[in-house]
Amino acid sequence: MRLFIGIPLPDPISSHLNTLRGSLPSIHWNNPDTYHLTLSFIGEVKNYDFLNELELSLEKINTPRFDMTISEVGHFTSPTYESIFWASISPSNSLIQLKKKIDHTLHQLDISQKKQRFIPHITLAKGVGLNEEQISNWIYKYNLFKTEPFTVCEFSLFSSYPTKDEPHYIIESSYLLR
Repeated sequence: MRLFIGIPLPDPISSHLNTLRGSLPSIHWNNPDTYHLTLSFIGEVKNYDFLNELELSLEKINTPRFDMTISEVGHFTSPTYESIFWASISPSNSLIQLKKKIDHTLHQLDISQKKQRFIPHITLAKGVGLNEEQISNWIYKYNLFKTEPFTVCEFSLFSSYPTKDEPHYIIESSYLLR
């Protein structure tokens, strides 16, 4: 199973994000039930003893609850030339501290992490074959998007299973912020 650690979004926030669906051709919009903020990607895991050790280690992370706001939309192109549309997370020191604690825990378990800049975002849609004008028009239309602040009360260990249409995510365990 493929694992990652993330923050599930409250239903009202996912519903608000769902209003960003545009009329872009060749785009597959993610199901709002799958919206999440990825904090750390672990990858393929086949050892269930390791899974138990990981869950116990994540349980020890002590971080207070914090508020988070989703604002702005954007786009980037993946290495496979696929267009990725996203909504960004407003800067948050608390979010960065949680990410650092999770990464430290993974490092202690010898889980290697890619050295890349953390750009917190929610992936909304993916697709191919769009021109710059279509992309720019969508960004212009939604560039003032912003959610109300919401309290992050937990983070979760997710498993991911590929399906024909889009990945299927299961929350394996959740960890309350105190």
